[in-house]
Amino acid sequence: MDCTGEPYQLVKTGLSGSRQAIPAAATAAQQELEAHILLALRDIRQLRNHDLPFYPFRYATPKRQSLELSVLPHTLGAFIFGLAPRSKDYEIAGVPGLRVTSSRRGVTLRLLGNDGHPTEANVLIKGVTPKQWSKAMSWANDEYLETTKDFFVHEPVLTTAESRFMSRYRRLRAHPMLASRVLRRLHLLSTAHWIDAWTADSTVKIEWSGGPQLREVARRLIDPDVGLLGEEVRLRQRKLLDSDRELYSLDFQGPAPQADDAGGDRSYPEVTLVMRRID
Repeated sequence: MDCTGEPYQLVKTGLSGSRQAIPAAATAAQQELEAHILLALRDIRQLRNHDLPFYPFRYATPKRQSLELSVLPHTLGAFIFGLAPRSKDYEIAGVPGLRVTSSRRGVTLRLLGNDGHPTEANVLIKGVTPKQWSKAMSWANDEYLETTKDFFVHEPVLTTAESRFMSRYRRLRAHPMLASRVLRRLHLLSTAHWIDAWTADSTVKIEWSGGPQLREVARRLIDPDVGLLGEEVRLRQRKLLDSDRELYSLDFQGPAPQADDAGGDRSYPEVTLVMRRID
């Protein structure tokens, strides 16, 4: 519950018959979609109403093949702006190939692959109606854009601009595995004043201000039941946690991507994520 924010009954139901308290995303495409949601925190941080709480989620429900998120209404517009693909100075802002569909349960985010076909990745934004989604998109448009036609989230296929972008660039500049795992446990940082996330040098980087101390977060993330270690994922500063020496950051590392990860791209020597609290 501390990691995901889920209500007790939902956690109890989810754990029934499960061998993993917090399962990892089963596919590279699912990891990528979740990594983009984590990286949208930068836009949410910058665009949020400072009179309201920063943290955007009520809770997350992680599953192997999907993720369900309950998003606070006052952050939905900024959340959309951080994700929705759109033209910007002959380039693409947001996540190229991101698409949405609606159902009785909410709005589902999906990714189109480079070939224009939908991948298996999906994230459900629970309880958001088409009307609420449209109003949030209109808010983002009124605040930051000139026309909602710039949003591509309802296009049935890749636009020419998206196809051009995806043929030249990667959607992510770091391997998404650890970013996905952190998003599934992000409620650990729910009391932070703000959270920022970005990629640099093939590394996912996360900073936060206020909220839990670095050691407290580290101990939760290495917990054998709910932590993100395993499958060759390690924490460089593991020995420092048992000493009195000051801890400046958490550096998680995973194995080098396999040939079938990220379309066979081996440009990442390993999977790396760095977390730091700003005092």
